[in-house]
This record gives sequence, C-alpha cells and structure tokens, in this order.
Amino acid sequence: MTRPTDESISVTPRAKPTGGDLHGTPLAELLDVLAHERCRRAICVLRNEGRPMAISELAEWIVAAEAGREVTCVDPIERQHVTKALEEVHLPALAAVDLVIFDDENGIVQPINSILK
Repeated sequence: MTRPTDESISVTPRAKPTGGDLHGTPLAELLDVLAHERCRRAICVLRNEGRPMAISELAEWIVAAEAGREVTCVDPIERQHVTKALEEVHLPALAAVDLVIFDDENGIVQPINSILK
C-alpha cells in the first residue's frame, strides 16, 4: 500500500464558518439582542403561544412575568410603557436578527418557525 502524496489528495473547500450563525446572522449579533431580558421574555411568550400576537398582548404577558403577577392583574400604564419599548427597541432588534416577524403598521408580531421547535 502506497502512502498518498499531497498532490493525490483532493479536498473540497467548505464555506468559512461565521462563528455560529442562525439564518446568516452572526452569533455576536444574536447574543447582543438576547442580552436584553425583555427580548428573551418576548421570545419565550411567542414560543409558548405559537401564534401571531398583538404587541399590547405580548406586553401584558411580559409585564406579568416581570412583576410576578397574573396577566389579568397587569397595570394598563405599565403595559403601555412596555408596549412602547417593544415597538421602538426590542421587536425591531429581534426582527433584525430574524427571530420574529414584526409588523409595526398593524401592531402584530409573530415567531418565526425555527423558534417554535
């Protein structure tokens, strides 16, 4: 048996790894977004519900979780503050890294299929 030489070895080049990406999003960007607790809570609620949600409804769930209360006991002013933060900061960030589909015109957010698994 002869030993292969460098010239006889055929190597198929692979795509260069990007550091663990999801849907083409670099890992560092995903981690930056998921560093925010509200982003993680939003993902958890959307995953548990498994359906599109009004942003105000999502905000109710997040306020309830943050305050350790039932959803029915959420203060409307707290819900408004969280709704605004979701609309202006957290949901656009989650959409930018392809974790949610955010329809700001209609006030709806939905999980992408891969977070439902």
